[in-house]
Amino acid sequence: NDEPDIIVGGPSAPPIATAVPAGGDSSAAPMATAVPVTAFNNPNKKIERTTNADGSIAIKATTTSRRPNGYRDVTIEYFYVPANIAGTVIMSMDSTGEPPSSLYLTKMEQQVLPPGTGE
Repeated sequence: NDEPDIIVGGPSAPPIATAVPAGGDSSAAPMATAVPVTAFNNPNKKIERTTNADGSIAIKATTTSRRPNGYRDVTIEYFYVPANIAGTVIMSMDSTGEPPSSLYLTKMEQQVLPPGTGE
């Protein structure tokens, strides 16, 4: 992947994965895995979906656009979908290639990256 690694964290971000409890019983809480979702209408959009142990889903959508001067605008959107509606949202995402409704948006970040970074 030629996009820059962007490390994000903070109290407002939803949990992305469930870790194995200390002591090590890996059967108690399996680690969630991010699944890429194809953005049909926008090749500059990368969507990752993670199903949490409780059945809820966390979605990270990264959109990159290039400016004529070589700079890139990067927008990262984080979504959290509760377990009771997760199945419907997953079907919608799989059929449309788009992230869920902004009703589930929990955090958004925007960055401008100079030419030559993370290429």
